[in-house]
Amino acid sequence: MKQNNKHDEQALFGMLTKLCEEVAWQKKQQFSTGESQANTQEREEALNKLFMLTQQYEFPEHIQRLADAIGLLYVSLEISEMRHKELLTTLRQQNLELETALNNIASSSKSLSSIREGATQDFFVASSPIMQATTNTAYALAPYPINVMLLGSSGTGKEVFAKLIHNASPRKDKPFIAVNCTAIPDSLFESEMFGIDKGVATGVSKRTGFFVSANEGTLFLDEIGDMSLSNQSKLLRALESREITPVGKSRPIPIDIRIISATNCDLEKAVAEKRFREDLYYRLNVAELQLPDLSLRGEDIIELANILLAKHCRRFNRPTPQLSAKAKKLLLNYSWQGNVRELNNEMERAAALFTEKEIVPTNFSPRLQQQKSKHVLGVGTEEIVHCTTEKNEQRIEDEDFSLAAMEEITIKKALEYTQHNKSKAAKLLGITREGLRKKLQRIHIP
Repeated sequence: MKQNNKHDEQALFGMLTKLCEEVAWQKKQQFSTGESQANTQEREEALNKLFMLTQQYEFPEHIQRLADAIGLLYVSLEISEMRHKELLTTLRQQNLELETALNNIASSSKSLSSIREGATQDFFVASSPIMQATTNTAYALAPYPINVMLLGSSGTGKEVFAKLIHNASPRKDKPFIAVNCTAIPDSLFESEMFGIDKGVATGVSKRTGFFVSANEGTLFLDEIGDMSLSNQSKLLRALESREITPVGKSRPIPIDIRIISATNCDLEKAVAEKRFREDLYYRLNVAELQLPDLSLRGEDIIELANILLAKHCRRFNRPTPQLSAKAKKLLLNYSWQGNVRELNNEMERAAALFTEKEIVPTNFSPRLQQQKSKHVLGVGTEEIVHCTTEKNEQRIEDEDFSLAAMEEITIKKALEYTQHNKSKAAKLLGITREGLRKKLQRIHIP
């Protein structure tokens, strides 16, 4: 081994200093950015020179030990970098798997939300045949981009059905905008429906309008029968042209919306009396859905009452009681002019007033307790059969209170109403003639 000279020793010290600085720089990069930007070729060249100098020349012991330490430090650095790269690869793979899992969860959550919204509206009950038939029709209409008109008394759940149709349609992920037509003054109809540009008048800010807000989704027009003739014309023009022009704008905006309208008015009579435009009526009424009154939904009343009672008890932080037999009898025999809305009010009152383990008639309003006319509630009946005299009434005593007893009474009344025409009675009850025959055999009626 050759003796080193001053020049070789300086060269070795310079190389060792450079290598130490590189190790420090590499470590700093790893800690600050998590990345290593080493130049492998330069490092190999420096290490080779270090090896050649230490092998060819004899240096003092302390310099030789320093060179060996630097070499071991580089080996340690390379091992550290290798593990660092492996760890980064593993973390990237795990991060990719986590992102995939999160996307799947989000997608599943969105699907479950859509299914839940489409299948279970708030307090939506459809156990009775007449309600099942109505619901089936709504689901059958949902996939197609046609306008639907919902007809029914106040409180029958027209907005609930509108949401059901929307949530079961291809537009379920798009906006659902509900508009009460009676709440919009004639002077503001265009700005509210079609929007208004900023600065049209002093202090007027820009508004989008219901049509643009509902674009690609569903616009629910409630109380459409009370719209003025002038506003009917503006609405018809927008539906026919499929575009709207905001107030203060000159360029029309194309729209793609589905219209679901609702009314408790007799629109055919309004058309005949020239209070509603015939062309708008047919534009809106591509498909018609008649919602049944609550009094026709015998099987649903108790189920709905229990759901609403539980809701209000939770809101009042009270335990949920059961409905007593007498309370059920009152609910089933009442005419329910206000439909589900009136039932909701009664359950809210009962949830606040009950003091026993069950709901009793005194928890209801005097109007419900003192009902004078009785309706026999059929299973899927399409008409209300009124019992007009005391001797013709078949009263359900508490000990006979059951669905079977109700069904027998309903069947007898349907036969009496149709003068024992079994085909008509079956149609009135919402069942097949064969189904009626089996029920008659079970209750021993020839």
